[in-house]
Amino acid sequence: AEVDIGYEPFLRHEDLTYRWGNFESEPRLAARMRAFFDHAARSFPGQTVMLVSHAGPTQALFRSVMPTQTQPRCGYCALYVLTRREHGTWTAPLVPSCVPYFPPLPEKRSKAHSAQKEEGVRMATEVFAHYDVDKDGFWNLREASSALSKNLGVKMPIDLFCALLAYA
Repeated sequence: AEVDIGYEPFLRHEDLTYRWGNFESEPRLAARMRAFFDHAARSFPGQTVMLVSHAGPTQALFRSVMPTQTQPRCGYCALYVLTRREHGTWTAPLVPSCVPYFPPLPEKRSKAHSAQKEEGVRMATEVFAHYDVDKDGFWNLREASSALSKNLGVKMPIDLFCALLAYA
């Protein structure tokens, strides 16, 4: 690959002032993503361009490009393919197929249930700590797969891991 020495970024890193405690509003995020998307489309007409981002910015962009299409409910991992038609509008031949949303079960208020729930939380915490090999407080794919494999005898498919991330 060649490096374009004359490259001018669309948005300079120094101009990004958002950080923890100074968040970007949803409308500003959507406008920034759409402006960059339009810039990439103008800069690389007829070429394939891959944009990588987090779920929030990606979904904001999808909503602005495809406002009449049903918005998928996805988490951290998703792949969208957008193609420009000859008359300038966009189509989405690939939209993420997401794990369906399962609402939480209703809480029961009995003392026996509370004690059972506390015991379940204690056991889950113990299992989590045992398989959190790097002790960072999170399970990566290898750690989650190890827990599933040792307890159920199957490896964790990456799609299932992504689904867990989406609903964590």
